[in-house]
Amino acid sequence: MVAGNKVMFVVNPLSGGGRTNKQWQKVESLLCKKNYCFDVQLTKRTMHACQITSDALKNGYDHIIAVGGDGTINEVVNGFFQNADAKKHEAALSVLSMGTGSDFSRILPISTGPEYAEKLLTDCREKFCDVIKADFTAWDGSSETRYLINVADVGIGCETCIRLNDKSKAMGGFLSFLINFLGVVFSFKSPEFTVEVDGERFYSGKSSLVAINNGKYFGGGMMIAPLAQIDDGRMDITLLKDANTLDFLLALPSVYKGNHLTHPKIMLTQGRQVKISSPVKVGLEMDGETPGMVDVIFEVLPSAIKLLI
Repeated sequence: MVAGNKVMFVVNPLSGGGRTNKQWQKVESLLCKKNYCFDVQLTKRTMHACQITSDALKNGYDHIIAVGGDGTINEVVNGFFQNADAKKHEAALSVLSMGTGSDFSRILPISTGPEYAEKLLTDCREKFCDVIKADFTAWDGSSETRYLINVADVGIGCETCIRLNDKSKAMGGFLSFLINFLGVVFSFKSPEFTVEVDGERFYSGKSSLVAINNGKYFGGGMMIAPLAQIDDGRMDITLLKDANTLDFLLALPSVYKGNHLTHPKIMLTQGRQVKISSPVKVGLEMDGETPGMVDVIFEVLPSAIKLLI
């Protein structure tokens, strides 16, 4: 399929510790030399990609290409849903992965270079993708709604992201997440959670991690949900019961390979709605960003966005 005729590249130049800016310049140079028609906007602040995308859709752009990592993709996705007038199945999203984690991109047949960017403008195919709506508590205590396309979690994954997002990501997704995970694991205490799936109680008690999965990967390459599909109309829920430091360290290699599902402290299920509550203040991570905390309600929106890949 040939992409739409109004294309906007939304570029986060700070993504990947600044590597995206250098990579993007090479991509843009090649596309300009070949006289392709497109527009570019660079993000300048948090959630700027969301506003750029919303405005672009209002102005008739029908193909938005997110250039960066998972956080950039997340903001662009939110821009699709911020624009209530946009017809969701007419405008399309593409990803030019250049960020730190790039976990969503791992499940798609995509690349990072100029050749793939050219393919997105000339010869790509459609794939519809589920999106997850999250109603949660912002850090200031207000109610907020955001959307995610890959993975959300509460517990040790979120605590690692909070630590990671305050530090340099120059080492890339795998090493950055692993080093910060090891910095968290020795002091981490599992909070109390109640998890309800499709209106029924799934778990109540101490839990080290609850991951809500549309995609398979998080944390710079951990295959947290190897059975998840982005177009099945369901969320995969991966719950780790109260784990100690030794549990984490012994199980870590198997998570990267997706071989952890038989671990005795792992619980799995699927659902269309998930509610997570806690009696204590617990952070919430979505697509690598940490915009708030539980209580949170997740709802899957089947085939809610069109990908061009």
